[in-house]
Amino acid sequence: MSNPGAAFFALLTASALYGGGTGEISDGTAKNGMTYHVRLPKRYDAAQGLPAILILHGSNMNSKAYVETIVGAWPKLADDYVLIGINGENRVEESPDDNPAYNYTYVDFVGRSKYKGYPGTDRESPGLVPEVLAEIREDVNITRIFVGGHSQGGFLAYSLAMNSPELFAGAFPVSAGLLFQCEPSAYDNAEVRAAQRKVAIAIVHAENDPAVSFEMGRAAYGSFLDGAFPSVRFFTHPSAAHMFARLPVEEAVRWLEAMTSDDAEGLLAFAEKRAGEGGYRDAISASARAAGLDKGKKIEKRLGAIRERLDKAAGKTAVRLEAAITGAKDDSWVEEFLRFRSDFEFAPAAHGAMQAYEALRAKHEAPAEKLWYAARQDFQAESKTEGYQKLQQIVDQYYASSWYRYAKDWLKERR
Repeated sequence: MSNPGAAFFALLTASALYGGGTGEISDGTAKNGMTYHVRLPKRYDAAQGLPAILILHGSNMNSKAYVETIVGAWPKLADDYVLIGINGENRVEESPDDNPAYNYTYVDFVGRSKYKGYPGTDRESPGLVPEVLAEIREDVNITRIFVGGHSQGGFLAYSLAMNSPELFAGAFPVSAGLLFQCEPSAYDNAEVRAAQRKVAIAIVHAENDPAVSFEMGRAAYGSFLDGAFPSVRFFTHPSAAHMFARLPVEEAVRWLEAMTSDDAEGLLAFAEKRAGEGGYRDAISASARAAGLDKGKKIEKRLGAIRERLDKAAGKTAVRLEAAITGAKDDSWVEEFLRFRSDFEFAPAAHGAMQAYEALRAKHEAPAEKLWYAARQDFQAESKTEGYQKLQQIVDQYYASSWYRYAKDWLKERR
């Protein structure tokens, strides 16, 4: 907003609608009927704008409660961000007027994936929430948005990040899982895939979650690693169960903030710090972003030093794995490779190993996929022995396929 008159008008509008930066939560109803809540921190300035957190509620809840939780549990986040909560379009009928509860819809939404949807499913929550955001942004100067959600809202956060990636700088799904139509492999449009990989993904989950299995969070993390997302990290807690306020939400948001910064020197400093902590994927991604922003080549020497440091950390293992993959006869190398990939996938030194893996995957993918769906049919027909045999065949013969980790996990559950 470079026009002073427009900025002044926007400030007046925001003041009238959203409390003008008083820290109060204001309520509204969008044109599509969804209700929402907005909190402008006291430091909000319409001319400068602020980043926003879009927080999505759990089932039979409302997003105002989550906005209030962020204010109470993580007040520094509330000071730094515009907070937006959007309620699901389905109100729980018996919920009271002074504390209404809602649910989102998203299970049948296929969005921009390669799947076909049923008539009307494009008007589920993932299609409606962007409309509400657009209305709010007409009045509030928002510089970037991190979308997060808890439980049911976390499932929706994944869908929004994958189907509307251009709207979000980052996402932090909390205590949730990834629907099959939101898997990275479900998208084949090159432009959409490129936009998705610009979104930083911070997955938050408790190891003892009784409502949404920790394995669902772990599987989602594996999917984003397998999908070559440069900026993805898994934030866990040993004992927070399904309690939003006890989970490392602020840590996740601050990580998103660091990874999506437009300050080249700040990114490089973060990359150097993460490299020292062994967070190599973060260091590689942050330093690559810093290099793209360093137009004046002010930090070129430091960037060269950290690239050399990261390549040195990856080098010996990369050479050994490339040889193992090229001559592979079984899956004995796979677990080490997956650990290596999670750290060094985008390091120049890893290029040979990654190419060898992709070449082998190209041979393994189609037969593994055929076996996977055949195994599912066996299980549906109660032919478990035959189903497990096909899963074992994937593990034994098609270990470079994307189905390998799913088959191994399913085999672990065999009774």
